[in-house]
Amino acid sequence: ARPDEDARPWPVVLLTALGAWLAVIPLVIVIGTLLGDLIARDLGPYLIGALVLAGALVTLRSRSLPLFVEQLAVPALMVGLGSLAFAIGRDLRSELAAAILGVLALALAAALPRAWLRVLLGAAAAALLSLALILALGASTAPLAVFRDGRHWVWLALHLALAVWLVGLWVQHALLGQGATGSAASALEAIGAGWLLTILAGLALHSGMTMLLGASIDPMVRDLAQHLAPRDAAPGGIPWASAVSALLVLAAALWGARAWPGLGRPWVLGVGAGVAGLSWFLPSLGGVWLALVVCATTWRARLAAAAALAAAWIIGSFYYHLSLPLAHKALILILAGPLLGALVWLGNGRSAN
Repeated sequence: ARPDEDARPWPVVLLTALGAWLAVIPLVIVIGTLLGDLIARDLGPYLIGALVLAGALVTLRSRSLPLFVEQLAVPALMVGLGSLAFAIGRDLRSELAAAILGVLALALAAALPRAWLRVLLGAAAAALLSLALILALGASTAPLAVFRDGRHWVWLALHLALAVWLVGLWVQHALLGQGATGSAASALEAIGAGWLLTILAGLALHSGMTMLLGASIDPMVRDLAQHLAPRDAAPGGIPWASAVSALLVLAAALWGARAWPGLGRPWVLGVGAGVAGLSWFLPSLGGVWLALVVCATTWRARLAAAAALAAAWIIGSFYYHLSLPLAHKALILILAGPLLGALVWLGNGRSAN
């Protein structure tokens, strides 16, 4: 069973949240003025962050909670996390601080009973833990330096995070198969959704800017994509990244054939082989394609749609890659397009007969 969703009309939730957040802003300013230097000195941020976070957690765990009070607790949760992030980032190395905050986000997601908060905290945890791994592998405390000079660590960290998501799916299935109450599996579903969305966004940005969107997208997203984009045949100098990407597409084809017998037909496997050939030139495509097939065959339609969008972004980014001349890239796409189209036409013809 899917996690319970909020049945309240979203306009009511939105207007109530707006009123609650407007009421919280002056309250936070007053508290900040009264506490003064305690917020920025010594153990002050830890104490304030822990108290505010505990109050928000207790409030959000209440079963019968008015909507206005719930929305008051959400910014309090953010203030508590922000205070702890300030203190931890001040006193510890960047990679250790990111790891601690990522684990804290996972703990909060497990403790909070609301699915939408679990999705957001799962996304934050994936971003923080991936950043911690990138910084640790790159042996740097400057995130922008890692993005510019260690794009291979970004690729590796995102694929390790994808592996964690797959392990989470297996654990969720094991919990359901053993007759558990479902609460743990429900929590994993929401947390995993946010976790995967972060991975998909990261892999899409790692591929670079997609075709025709450079002038219309947010400048911050465009700059981040340019920093993360690979500039040679293998991203960041990893010679086996292309091979791993192709193998992931083949693994997705085999998984699809196992889950849905119809996907084991020769023409469908031929489509998988064609995408695997294309993913050799797009090292971020393999992981996204695997997520797409897994989400589709496990009936996670919205996550599958997000993976399909990320795959389209990555394929469009091929236009801007500088590892091959434009004519060679055009030839690759000219060969891939008719091949995939012919396979689909062949499959449709056989289905009609």
